Amino acid sequence: MRSALGRRPDPAELRTAVEAHDRGAILVAAIFDAFFSVYLRRIADLLRIGRASGAITASGDIHPDLATRLAREATDTAARISSIAARALDFCPPVDIEFGDYLRALVTADYERAPDDPLGFRAAFIEGFRARGIYPASAWSMTEQALRWVPPADEHRIEDLIPDPKKAEDARHNAIRLREFGASQRDLLGLDPTLPINVDRVHDRGPAATTSRQLDRSGESRIEYKVRLVQQREVPLDPDDDRSPTFIFRGGSTVVFDEEGVLKYVISKRIGSGDRLRRQRDYLADSVSEAAATGYRGRVLARASLAALHRGL
Repeated sequence: MRSALGRRPDPAELRTAVEAHDRGAILVAAIFDAFFSVYLRRIADLLRIGRASGAITASGDIHPDLATRLAREATDTAARISSIAARALDFCPPVDIEFGDYLRALVTADYERAPDDPLGFRAAFIEGFRARGIYPASAWSMTEQALRWVPPADEHRIEDLIPDPKKAEDARHNAIRLREFGASQRDLLGLDPTLPINVDRVHDRGPAATTSRQLDRSGESRIEYKVRLVQQREVPLDPDDDRSPTFIFRGGSTVVFDEEGVLKYVISKRIGSGDRLRRQRDYLADSVSEAAATGYRGRVLARASLAALHRGL
């Protein structure tokens, strides 16, 4: 936060920043810019009234009552930004999340909660990310419509899901049904037909807990099912070297259903993506020495890569 606040937007900075915290500060700055943009819109009328009434003096002093109202608007705006930012995590791909993916998740999550956006929260996110040079590779433009994840063209439904399961056997039932759906719809969900599917839990209420209850802005409650279907395979770091160490390459999809079991979104990072595999190989080769990268049975350890980032490699 300290390094993010007050940073002038520089679209080129993301291309040159390689250290993890420097890149994180760019993301934080983009989100803070969105917060501040919405906040200024929300208090514009208060400032006009304050200047006209004398609650804001020529020297800039503010009447305590006006200061309280301005603080309340800041608190409400921050709470809304925080809620959108947290809920967006449910709309991210299960692996290999990029800043552009997170922008698409922010826009989609807030649209799902309330299609109308009179205060322009989504527009503020888009402009904040654009100013920092964050563009999703998978979107054709930076409009709200283009950034929302696209629903499937045809209706697909999963039957017999238990809403808000409180018992372990109910959660297992949902996990089995979701795994069966994933196995039968591999092409639709971007899954490899030759690899096993792991139903990864989305929340921490128990194994494969996959339901969440959402409140829209009118206060109405609805249930959504969200599940991460993940696959993995072991691949060599250097495909041209028979003695190369290996690492685990992952792919999969975040799948979202409504309370009727109708498929709403499939947010994929396909395990068959040659471009993603090449980029991960390049990253591991550049950031981790062979000694640090080689672990049990010759695998490249993910934690070695993370440790290398924190050492500044």
